[in-house]
Amino acid sequence: MGPLISKTQLDRVCALVDEGQAEGAKLYSGGHRVGDQGFLLEPTILTETTLKMSVAREEIFGPVLCAMTFDDVR
Repeated sequence: MGPLISKTQLDRVCALVDEGQAEGAKLYSGGHRVGDQGFLLEPTILTETTLKMSVAREEIFGPVLCAMTFDDVR
């Protein structure tokens, strides 16, 4: 896993992770910057996400996975 492209992108991804948590997603792992140099973010897993949350609708372009349940019964 490599660094994000810029501080702007790192800040954007961190803001989306924070916004997802504010909307009810649970931080399962990661979500924190690595070190104080460069633009590394721990691989992040958010659980209990829904399609109504921005983290599930936006293209994050960072190491973030949104896990959600689904029902395939019609």
